[in-house]
Amino acid sequence: MADETGKPSRECPFCRETIHAEAIKCRHCASMLVPLPAEPPKKDPEADADDGKILGKPGHIMVMVDKDLIRFGKVAAAFLSLIVVVGAALTGLDLKNAASDANKAANDAKTSLNDIQQSRQQVEDLKNQLSDEQSKVKTQLAEMQTTINFIQSTLPAAREIELTSKALSAQGASSPGKSNPTTGPPGAQGPLTVPQVARLYNFPANLNGEGQNIAMIELGGGYRPADMQTYFSSLNLPVPAVSVLGVDGASNNPTTALSADDQVDLDLEVAGAVAPKAHFSLCFAPNTPVGFVDAVRTATNDKAYPPSILLIDWGSPEKTWTAGSLHQLDNALHDAALRGITVIAASGDQGATDGTSSPAVDFPSSSPSVLSVGGTRLSASHDKIVSEVVWNNLATNSGATGGGVSAVFLQPEWQKDAHLPPFNGQTGRGIPDVAANADPGTGYAIRVDGQWAVLGGTTAASPLWAGLVALLNQGLGRRLGNINPALYKTAGPAGAFNDITQGTNATGSVSGCKAGPGWDYCTGWGTPNGSKLLTALRNAK
Repeated sequence: MADETGKPSRECPFCRETIHAEAIKCRHCASMLVPLPAEPPKKDPEADADDGKILGKPGHIMVMVDKDLIRFGKVAAAFLSLIVVVGAALTGLDLKNAASDANKAANDAKTSLNDIQQSRQQVEDLKNQLSDEQSKVKTQLAEMQTTINFIQSTLPAAREIELTSKALSAQGASSPGKSNPTTGPPGAQGPLTVPQVARLYNFPANLNGEGQNIAMIELGGGYRPADMQTYFSSLNLPVPAVSVLGVDGASNNPTTALSADDQVDLDLEVAGAVAPKAHFSLCFAPNTPVGFVDAVRTATNDKAYPPSILLIDWGSPEKTWTAGSLHQLDNALHDAALRGITVIAASGDQGATDGTSSPAVDFPSSSPSVLSVGGTRLSASHDKIVSEVVWNNLATNSGATGGGVSAVFLQPEWQKDAHLPPFNGQTGRGIPDVAANADPGTGYAIRVDGQWAVLGGTTAASPLWAGLVALLNQGLGRRLGNINPALYKTAGPAGAFNDITQGTNATGSVSGCKAGPGWDYCTGWGTPNGSKLLTALRNAK
């Protein structure tokens, strides 16, 4: 085609305007054009079937991209990017920090998920542990209940103490040996008073227990101050100072005779008549293993009246205790001994079997931290001992001293010098260590619940020893603490005891132990000669 000047022309492929045929740039839209070749290119003989697509072929137009247009696009893209960044800055958006925050949030989410999974696992583990603990608690509760039943069955260990009310009724008397209760307890021809027994055992007459604190564990019952006043007035003695410690909700709760009141009064009156100037702390607690342990710990740690002596007249056969409860109580007793406290316990009132069907000893009396006290039958006339033998009234169902070999505790080092003979093939801790009058037939006149009664048992002998130790502490000017090593090493061999050589604690078909010269399983070293004992302990190293 030709333009208006007659020169060859063509149409711009972009704006469709007429332009010169050889133009390389449209004069209308400024697009760059490639001119058509003057002759068609020669065909390459090796060209493939696509050679019809070669640029510059007649009838085709070659299009070139405008570089300025590309530059314009780049500039526009850069400008838009700048606008985005500036806008972000103006609106406070920190893209880098935003990206960092997003990564942190993702990591936190991942961590939280892991924590949740761990928490779920911990919950499962806790559920399993709780299930195991519940099973253990059920087992322990069952064991504790068994122990409680046995301990309560001893209520207290001297439950076999013989109250003589029936015998007195048969004699037509309302007080031991006397028809008129206002005249006080009986004299030498009837049941003995505590001061009479103290004279028979040659207790130091110039000592009264001043400066000593005697703590007493009581797992029931209580006392009445009126009974104390009547009792000590009858002996022309001052009423001792008494304080009460309540443990685990228990308290001084006197009820009637034949309850645990008799044991509380027996402890107070016997020990108080020996050492009237001592202070007495009654520590009341529930009759359970936990109550027992808590009572010992409370009494041991009494800040107002730190005890020098701890008296325990409650217990039951070793085999009835769970290992855990026995271990806890023994630890508490050991702690008391380490504090310089002399722990004293009754050996039991049911002979060689301690109320079971085979040889057994009573705990806590069997603890190596305890001075274990056995019982005798004392006959006297005019403040002189006529005879003294092992207490055994089981034939009349009124008790016998406990004694034998522990199945739990090994023989302490301090006991080996006594050359204890094996008993039933056992060589453990032997009890008792010492003894005192315990037969109810020659027992102690006591005031309990407004009445006079005669009580016996090893739980009458043990408070007598508690009073004696208070005198010994006062005379020595120091605490004896665990007295056993000194007894076995010095006092026993020195002859500071009345050696009991006759009797046995046989129970039914169980032969039990026999008394003999020196130490034996019925009465230990024997009953005390108080003044000789004080001298021997002064000389002990």
